[in-house]
Amino acid sequence: MIRSRLFVGLLAVLGASLTACAGEAGDPPEQASEASQAIIGGTPAVGDKYAAVGGLVEAFVDPYYGVLAYSTFCSATLVGPQEIVTARHCTKYLDNLSYPDSGIFFAIGENAYFPDQYVQVVGYEAARPGKKKNNGLLRDGGRDVAVMYLESEPEGVIPAKIGRFQKHMLGQKFELVGFGRNDDFNDGARYRGVAKARQMHGLWYSALFDHNPWKYWNWYWTDADTNPSWKEGREWWRTYRLEAGYELLAGGDDGEALGCYGDSGGPLLRGNNAHSLTVYGVGFATEASKSRVCDNGSAFLVFHKEEILHFLRHAL
Repeated sequence: MIRSRLFVGLLAVLGASLTACAGEAGDPPEQASEASQAIIGGTPAVGDKYAAVGGLVEAFVDPYYGVLAYSTFCSATLVGPQEIVTARHCTKYLDNLSYPDSGIFFAIGENAYFPDQYVQVVGYEAARPGKKKNNGLLRDGGRDVAVMYLESEPEGVIPAKIGRFQKHMLGQKFELVGFGRNDDFNDGARYRGVAKARQMHGLWYSALFDHNPWKYWNWYWTDADTNPSWKEGREWWRTYRLEAGYELLAGGDDGEALGCYGDSGGPLLRGNNAHSLTVYGVGFATEASKSRVCDNGSAFLVFHKEEILHFLRHAL
């Protein structure tokens, strides 16, 4: 995959797998042209509706001033009294703290650096690994979702519901919410945007570029950031695929929002208010490189109903 690829994450529920389809990149085009960059646009997610969506920050506890955040690295959603759902790869920060006296906290409010309240994360349980191993989007084969446990129950926050993503939802639009980088290249503020659920099967790059190998090669030669080659380009196209029934491509069309750095673990959701807010997944990957910021499309991890219910029953 792209050397600087960004992992974001998603939880959704699906009853049946989809059949895979694949295209071939074939030989590269003779010429490549600059491809337009997709919009990562969104607007501030303000109000009580989004209160269950918080930022994950690494912070230290000062005896005089309390908890002081110094790094917002992922996003998460409260789904139980003291449980939040996020991307599995975000748990590495809890296992490997930057400083001995620091900790991981769930920041609740519209800005993770100036939150309404902090609640410390004290543990987690990660999803079981998948079967795809090195031929999938995640190179270690893990399904990128986890439930983290909070030290105490957040005050005045209504947990979001867990929804079941179904096949007929493909082509429909969902909200993406997170504390990652926005159009102003800032992070820490809670933003929301809209993206369409596009595809849950087939080769990743084929799906990402509308099954058009010429479009893929144009992007590859203008956006790959370190020593690209024809061999590697063909390998990318033929190797990486959406794990059928578990991964979803969302966004990437003109005007749609995309997750970016810091939006890992942020929810794919619907709902008109805090009481109806329903999480269908958490983003886990956005195609990106040093030369472009979070363009093309986001990937989401989806679970079969039986697996997610077992996972959440055990966690909650």
